[in-house]
Amino acid sequence: MFLPPEADEAKWCIEQLEAIVAEEGQQLLGWRDVPLDDHHLGWIARDVQPGMKQIFVARGAETAADMFEWKLYVSRKRIENAVVQSRCGKMP
Repeated sequence: MFLPPEADEAKWCIEQLEAIVAEEGQQLLGWRDVPLDDHHLGWIARDVQPGMKQIFVARGAETAADMFEWKLYVSRKRIENAVVQSRCGKMP
């Protein structure tokens, strides 16, 4: 997941995603920071570089195995819509 470089906006995105995953009946297993090698970037690019995290989600107990990918898709679309609707990407 690409996150905004601003800490408060990234936190808001993470909270939204965790809430949506739970609302869709899935189990959040955890997050992992994606290792970055940004030493070749200039200072301007480094200042606006997005944060990157990997999320791990398990199928919820009430979700049929053949519906898990659909639930992940729905979760992704919901978080995308939440970000767009939050004042065109500016989180509260």
